[in-house]
Amino acid sequence: MNRYLAAILARGLALGTSFCALPEAPPPHEDAPERLGEAASALSYTWAPWGDLGESMSAAPAIVGSNGRYRFFWRRTSDSHLMTKYCEYAETGCTSASDMGVVTDSAPAAVSWDFAGRLDVFYQRAGHLKHLSRADYGSAWSSEGDLASGLAGGPSVSSWGVGRLDVFWRSTANQLTHLFATNGTNWSAPASLAGMSVGDPASTSWGPGRIDVFWRDSLSQLRHQWYTNSAWYGTETIATQLGTSP
Repeated sequence: MNRYLAAILARGLALGTSFCALPEAPPPHEDAPERLGEAASALSYTWAPWGDLGESMSAAPAIVGSNGRYRFFWRRTSDSHLMTKYCEYAETGCTSASDMGVVTDSAPAAVSWDFAGRLDVFYQRAGHLKHLSRADYGSAWSSEGDLASGLAGGPSVSSWGVGRLDVFWRSTANQLTHLFATNGTNWSAPASLAGMSVGDPASTSWGPGRIDVFWRDSLSQLRHQWYTNSAWYGTETIATQLGTSP
């Protein structure tokens, strides 16, 4: 077992979850496939059979797992309304779909930063970045926020801890663009990153202070940029011949 897998297992056991921060930043992708394969084998993951949740959607869904349940968000085919439902991890079934009362022109993006039920969902309508949030399981959803304009596609979101939200999108100038919040409500101004994108980006965080963002460029290459130690690094090409956004 290498030192990165050992860190994953030790941190996962301490938190009661497989999400963790690595003790140091390794090269961005040098041996990532090998580490991923080792981790999956060691933890003995088994995929359940496919299930049909019975909903009609016109874009890819977003999913968030938190405190024993997973929640879906999607754009409904008939009227482009943002919809949601949740299912229990214990396979006790799913709720009926709920209409969130807003229209979206893109697939949604969603994230949770804690186990108390905090949820943030982002989507694009008429080129504007829209946002809804909920503080915990017992709270109502916020009113719709308008965070930025000039979006050419759907957003992506990640969170490295309580209060931190990082949102990415492709601008109308095909520029990879980013804004963030440090307390969940106080937003930065949008800023362009180094990448030129022809598709919607994807982003993730594996620990405090770390963000990885991926996108497809005009040559159908998978591009990668990362944030660590309070600075952005990259970009790099890690694959070619992409047919869709990552």
